[in-house]
Amino acid sequence: MNYDAIALWSQVLAAFAFAAIIVWGYRKFLIPSLQAATVAKNEEIAARERRRDEAKRAAESARAKIGDAENSAGGIRDRAIHEASRRSEHMISEAWRESERTLRGAEHELARTRLIARDQLRVDMLERALQRARAHFREKIDAATDAGLIERFFENFEHGRPS
Repeated sequence: MNYDAIALWSQVLAAFAFAAIIVWGYRKFLIPSLQAATVAKNEEIAARERRRDEAKRAAESARAKIGDAENSAGGIRDRAIHEASRRSEHMISEAWRESERTLRGAEHELARTRLIARDQLRVDMLERALQRARAHFREKIDAATDAGLIERFFENFEHGRPS
């Protein structure tokens, strides 16, 4: 029996099984959680954009009311301008704070996505290295070399020496 070949192929099969388990685990557990997180973040961003658009519409509505108030009377106009200015500044400051929170969230998401991409690159590089190593050994090991390795193994085995 060719024990070296059996050992080699068992290692090759084990490597394939390990790679298959890694890929399966990645697809089964990591991808769905990433997709769910992405969907949740997109929904959150969409909700924040809707609130921002509503705030913009409210600001535009307030500005239109200011124009009507200016036509009514000087005192009312002054008070309305002051109130609208205060509300506008508040809305702008709120929108600014909200945009900063969103930006920080996007930065965290970007960092997390970079980590995921780096891990995927590592997996891809390992797969390519395994493919190249297998091809290299198929080219380098011929029948004579294989027979010599087997013979040397059995000689060492018979004499009780480690191979």
